[in-house]
Amino acid sequence: MITGRGNNSETGIAVVREAAIRVFHELQRKGVVEGFAEHTPGSFVVTVAPISAMVEGTKRRPEPDAAPAPAATPTLAALGAETRQALRVLAERSLDALGVRERGPFVESEMLRLFGVLAPSVGSAAERESQLRMAIERAMAELD
Repeated sequence: MITGRGNNSETGIAVVREAAIRVFHELQRKGVVEGFAEHTPGSFVVTVAPISAMVEGTKRRPEPDAAPAPAATPTLAALGAETRQALRVLAERSLDALGVRERGPFVESEMLRLFGVLAPSVGSAAERESQLRMAIERAMAELD
């Protein structure tokens, strides 16, 4: 049983009551709650669904398609030294712009994050690395 009318709330509106109703509807949709009703102003009576109904509900749901395999963890090893160095400078500037004082432990992860942001914007042609360096230069210009 949940009780409370909201008499002590700032606006006098029962915030918990509305939130509880939303939760009850969601639980009813999922088959966890069989029903609910307002018993008195500020209280609800909730009827929990039997376990068999929940089990039947999960059996009726179609099997989801197999989830795609997770993407491989990005690595910077395939990039040339010049591109990695430009990405490092961009990462350091980005961390400086964020106000990170001790940036050393965060540079590598910031490089990977920026690579993940910039890589989709370049094509898959043979010039990909030079296009990535140009994207890095544009990003550095935006930070300046």
